Parts: sequence; structure tokens; C-alpha cells
Amino acid sequence: MRFLMGFDPTDPGYLQITTNDRWIAVHPVVLSMIGALGLTVAPERIQFDDIGHKSGHYLEAMGLFSLLNVPSPMQIERHEPVGRFIPLAEINNSDDLQRFMTDMVPFASSTFASGRLDSLYCEELVRNVFEHSLSTHGAVVSAQYFKKPTVQLSGGHRVGI
Repeated sequence: MRFLMGFDPTDPGYLQITTNDRWIAVHPVVLSMIGALGLTVAPERIQFDDIGHKSGHYLEAMGLFSLLNVPSPMQIERHEPVGRFIPLAEINNSDDLQRFMTDMVPFASSTFASGRLDSLYCEELVRNVFEHSLSTHGAVVSAQYFKKPTVQLSGGHRVGI
């Protein structure tokens, strides 16, 4: 909700992304929304504030800078994401969707017996973007598994489309 309250659409040709110095908690839905917004803006018109919190590496690990085609302000040690997260991806056609689903099935199956069913729900949501959104950039997706419950969320999978 804070993301939406702080969103200012007065200049659609410019995107400023700010973070809190004390904490960063970005749900994959919000990350996918930022990615989708950023794809509508020229990379030179995207500005990040100084990402000072140690959790800022999450934005790099999830592929935000790469998706937006902007230089990353940090270097991180890459880890295999299988079963833990699916970085941001732009899905524009059936081949892109198939690559996403290849990652989604083991991700969803890593903790849920209904993993195949969960991944079918995600596939249908992405197809709905193709059919109903009028997007010129397709769908932007990401996912993360939260092992431990937090104050706001129970443990489990979070998917952003």
C-alpha cells in the first residue's frame, strides 16, 4: 500500500525509484509493477536514489537494473535461484512464457504438493495479460519463496505478475 501511496504519475516520461535507508521489503508484485512502469520510460529517464540499506542487493539479485537497462550501483555474488526466487522477466510471447514456466514448476513444487496447479494459475494470469491488458511490453513477472513468516506475511511463495 505504501508503494501506491507514494506513486506520482504526473510525469509519465520519468521514473524516480526511492528506498528507505533503514529497511527494504519489496514484494514481487511491487517489484513487477516497478519493472512494468520502468519499461515505459527511457533508461536515461530512470533515477534511483542512493540505495544505502544492506538489503538493497535484493534489487540487483531480482534483476531490476538489468530489466530496466540501467547501470547497477552494486556488485553482488550471484547464487543459483532455483526454488528460492525467479528474477524479473519480461514475457512477450509463448516462448518467453515457456521459459518462465520451466522455472516456475520446480519453484512452485519446492514446498507445495500442489506446485503444478499453482504454476498453471500463474500461466493463466500471464495469458490474461496478453489477452486483456493492451500492454505493449507484455507481462513482467517475478517470484520469491519466503521461508520464514514475517510480521506482514506468512511463509510461502509470492508471485508478481
